[in-house]
Amino acid sequence: NMNGSWKLFVFDDAAGDQGSISGGFSVNFNLGIQPCTSPAKTVLVTVNTPTTVATQPVDQTICTDKIATFTVAGGGTGPFSYQWQESRNGGNAPWTNIINGGVYSGATTATLTITRPPITMNGYFYRAIVTGAAPCASDTSLSRRLVVNPLPTVVISNTPSYRSLLPGLTTTLSATVTPNPALSYSWLRNGVQVATTPTYLVNIDRLGSYQLRVNDVNGCSALSNIIVITDSVSGKCFIYPNPSSGTFEVRYYSSF
Repeated sequence: NMNGSWKLFVFDDAAGDQGSISGGFSVNFNLGIQPCTSPAKTVLVTVNTPTTVATQPVDQTICTDKIATFTVAGGGTGPFSYQWQESRNGGNAPWTNIINGGVYSGATTATLTITRPPITMNGYFYRAIVTGAAPCASDTSLSRRLVVNPLPTVVISNTPSYRSLLPGLTTTLSATVTPNPALSYSWLRNGVQVATTPTYLVNIDRLGSYQLRVNDVNGCSALSNIIVITDSVSGKCFIYPNPSSGTFEVRYYSSF
């Protein structure tokens, strides 16, 4: 029976009490029987491709009444999950996880949507953390900048400043646009466009309610205040221009 405790005894028959057994020692058992073999087993091995950001976000420039979107796409083995972060420090730490609400939606999707951001968000940076199949490490996208431009403030006035006209009298509408210069003008009379010039001349034949739509150099658009130009009831008969070159108009205005 080979089971049990085995001991090795060494007899030293030479002078001195030191030495060693070179290479150690071993005991071999020849049992004369076939070894045991376990049955075959199939082992499933899954190899995942490391997670990457396949599509990077791009910078966004919008007006305060528009919508900005930042989009990424995961690469490697999915499924993918996303977490958008913002930096209010020029793209430097701290980075804060975004949650849905207020101007934000899609905070944990491939596309972050920012709706009507205030001008105070100008210069914020955004990035996404993309997580793929475990145990692969997540990957972080490049950080991108949000530029928010203010809507123009448009104030129209008329010179001379009277709002009631008689035949032969005119007044000129003009605008003050801040904070950025206007790129295009659209004068509206009773809601219908009548001119695309910086100023507009109103006479007795152009009475109505006036408003100006302006597009500024940043592509932002806004409407002005409203000026109403009306006629002035008079019992007089008007002949104008005077003097004339032979072509003139005769008009009579009354309350009837």
